[in-house]
Amino acid sequence: MGLQLAAAVEALHDLGLRQEPSLIGHVDQDIVLGLQGDAHIDHHDAVGPVDHPVRAAGQDFALETLALEPPAQDRSNPATSLGPDTEIQHSVKGYIQLEGHQGAGSQVRHGALQESGCIERVTYALFGGRQAIGEITMVQLKFPVGRPGPSVQDVLSQDVNPAPAVMLEESPLDLGTEDVTSERYFSKAWHDREVEKVWRKTWQLACRVEEIPDVGDHVVYEIVHDSLIVVRTGPDEIRAYVNSCLHRGTLLRTQGGCVKQFRCPFHGWTWSLQGKLTDLPGAWDFPQVEGKDYSLPEARVGVWGGFVFVNFDQDCEPLESYLEILPEHFKAFALEDRYKAAHVAKIMPCNWKLAMEAFIESYHVPSAHPQVLAYYGDQNTQYDVWPGVRHVNRMISVQGVPSPSMSDVSDETVIKHMRRDMPFYDGKPIEVGPGETPRAKLAERARQKIGRSTGNDLSTLSDTESLDLIEYLLFPNMVPWGGQSLPVCYRFRPYGDNPEQSVMEIMFLFAKAPDGSHPAPAEIRLLGPDEPWATARELGSAAIVADQDTENLMRIQKGLRASSRPTVVLAQYQESRIRHYHQTLDAYMAAED
Repeated sequence: MGLQLAAAVEALHDLGLRQEPSLIGHVDQDIVLGLQGDAHIDHHDAVGPVDHPVRAAGQDFALETLALEPPAQDRSNPATSLGPDTEIQHSVKGYIQLEGHQGAGSQVRHGALQESGCIERVTYALFGGRQAIGEITMVQLKFPVGRPGPSVQDVLSQDVNPAPAVMLEESPLDLGTEDVTSERYFSKAWHDREVEKVWRKTWQLACRVEEIPDVGDHVVYEIVHDSLIVVRTGPDEIRAYVNSCLHRGTLLRTQGGCVKQFRCPFHGWTWSLQGKLTDLPGAWDFPQVEGKDYSLPEARVGVWGGFVFVNFDQDCEPLESYLEILPEHFKAFALEDRYKAAHVAKIMPCNWKLAMEAFIESYHVPSAHPQVLAYYGDQNTQYDVWPGVRHVNRMISVQGVPSPSMSDVSDETVIKHMRRDMPFYDGKPIEVGPGETPRAKLAERARQKIGRSTGNDLSTLSDTESLDLIEYLLFPNMVPWGGQSLPVCYRFRPYGDNPEQSVMEIMFLFAKAPDGSHPAPAEIRLLGPDEPWATARELGSAAIVADQDTENLMRIQKGLRASSRPTVVLAQYQESRIRHYHQTLDAYMAAED
């Protein structure tokens, strides 16, 4: 008889291996693995590889409790059991399949997961009496020994309002431990190659759609030497023109605004919003122009999540495929239903990559930001790098729980420190009753406050979206956050042609009203090298964190120059997002023209 593994996989996924599976069902002469508890079990006809992710959370769960038994009314079927005795620690994610019965088996489908050193293939035999009828192969992801707990998944599993499915994924790929070369942070030659290989070849965030709502509205997007006019040319059309007069190169626009045409201020050459040359003063003196196409050159344009992206390479891959898993993950966060409520940029004393790295790991938090440890899960931050995904990675840091480095932190201390820093705190007392947790109460308060301020009903919003740092990276330089209470997006760019200075931008994206209305998008505020982030009071406590990092970044940039080592060392897990984007960067830098 066949074993319908799809049912088993569905049940394991729903239950998370937190209860003891011990039931067997019987459908159409097939044994179907079941589970005690509230798990929903479906019957599937197909036998063989089941391309379905499995997640098992919890520590010290012994698989010897998993037993297969035939139904009482069918004594003719041999009892079945699962072995060997094995423990699953932390989590499992991979693919499961049956081999060895009725021709159902085939090669185990691990795909790119086989490339990870964090992975152990575990095979369990299925026995009918003394006869082996098949086996289950699972892919186990092992975290580095000694990783502090509780894990993010442990915390989320206890939340009052459950997390969306994308938050329950874990993908701790082992990318190795190789050092990263230091020259990429200060070498002018490396910087020049980056311009050609990265900035002129990748999709980059240019603006928000609400910044250019009407025809003729435009912004100027600049990256190193290149400049684009990103303009709305129709109700459903946005174009990006090279910001240079085709006569003698004058910038057509130095800032955003709204125009009916683009006119060069030097000699008056003029182009329509469609990029066509419409006025050539002294045309009689330009016989070489007559009858030729002098339309403004264009870059590629794409829109996702309310963001407008540009790519200088006309032969680039579509934005839709470049974004990889990002659109699916952000369905829960709906960034297109937000508007830019604050936008602050600062000239930073370091390379753009150094600036970004300080904001995509939590390893530095105990030393650099000790004020947050009472409510921030730093050492147990979850870092996700997905197999085969080049441009996107993620980290999740839980809030409303103390750092694993802290002991004996009272509920009152957690709430006191978090309400000091959180924008949703409304000044009213927060009391934790019997059976309640600071995290649950803080999440409830966040939902109430954000809901009132936006006019949206957030009563069913998950605790993690209400509180946590849910941060993604889109290569090369965009860092959008999920969730509601921390609606942040970062962007990092070189400052002019200097590899040792950069521009970091912090944007707050607030939810629109239920009818789609919203205030005018915030104008960008530019801070000079000597102006602290705290000058921008609209950033609140985020400015304190950014100032702490800025001071360290200046030291890092100078220290790299002084170092006798040609490389930097990265943690295997806690800095895996940094290693991942450097591996992607190296691939772009090595690509043939």
